[in-house]
Amino acid sequence: MNKAEFLGELAGRLTGLKPEEIAPRLAYYDEMIDARVAYGMTEEEAVNEIGTVDSVVDLIMSEIPLSRLVTGEVMPGGKKSSGKLILLLLTFPIWLPLIIVLFTLIITFYIVIWTLVIILFTVVLAFAVAALGSLLLSVPFFAGGSFSGGGFMIGLAFIMLGLTILMFNISALLTRGLIKLSKLIILGIKNCFVGKKDR
Repeated sequence: MNKAEFLGELAGRLTGLKPEEIAPRLAYYDEMIDARVAYGMTEEEAVNEIGTVDSVVDLIMSEIPLSRLVTGEVMPGGKKSSGKLILLLLTFPIWLPLIIVLFTLIITFYIVIWTLVIILFTVVLAFAVAALGSLLLSVPFFAGGSFSGGGFMIGLAFIMLGLTILMFNISALLTRGLIKLSKLIILGIKNCFVGKKDR
């Protein structure tokens, strides 16, 4: 795909945006392709390096506030059809409860998942406190001459420290995954409002 084809398809896919929003985005990708061509790439290579039109559209849609999509400022194909509006009004008793249920499920999902993350970080904190407590408790054992008891408490402290590190890594990994999942869900919701032309 050369530059003209890429920009033409991109413009066709962004028709739901206002013209003053489309022009700078097209100019940005036009300059990006020209810069790569100036460094010796062909137009096709430059377009391939930027990515597919789908990925660029997804990136652009992710920058649009969800509130604009919900209020209908951005419409599929850039058209606000009165026929579609009448159909939406007539089917209002059907789709409104479904949307409420969908959003309730999404919110419930987020509450449950983020509660799990909070619990995991609480467990991390508990292990860290247990490690510190075991280390501090080894002092009275050693002071009382009980080297086996002191050694046991130090060993327990190291076990708790290891569990702290393990649980922290698991919790951090889960948190990063949930942040990515959140972005994908929001992008999916935006794409439902905007719609996509056949690929």
